[in-house]
Amino acid sequence: MDGDINSEYPKEKYACQKEGMGVSAKFIAQIISLVSLVAVYIYFFVEYGGR
Repeated sequence: MDGDINSEYPKEKYACQKEGMGVSAKFIAQIISLVSLVAVYIYFFVEYGGR
């Protein structure tokens, strides 16, 4: 039983690392899209609100 847990552990750890990388990539993509959206809002606000 103990041996099984030890042999499974590295695989699980690797899967978690891979998943974590995917999550951070998605998170970065979300931040980029959010920042660009905010930039567009600011641009329109300055462009049309300034007049």
